Parts: sequence; structure tokens; C-alpha cells
Amino acid sequence: MHEYSEPDLDAVIGDIGFTILRKFHRGDRAGGRVVLLYVLQKP
Repeated sequence: MHEYSEPDLDAVIGDIGFTILRKFHRGDRAGGRVVLLYVLQKP
């Protein structure tokens, strides 16, 4: 299993050339655990 902070994951996704079109969150941000589903576009 891999765990990333949301800002770090966003940066990695951008660095490899994807555009984040939409993010869906599931979980409790205050509790520190969130599952993210990304809809991405590659140019």
C-alpha cells in the first residue's frame, strides 16, 4: 500500500504530464485518511 498527502500526489500527477480534471474524496480529512479518485487527462 502507498500513502501520499493530497498536495504531494497532485504534484506528482502534474509532473508526469497529467491534468487533473476532477477529484472525488471519500473519508475523513480531519482523521488523516482520505481515499481519492482522480479523473485525469493526458495531453
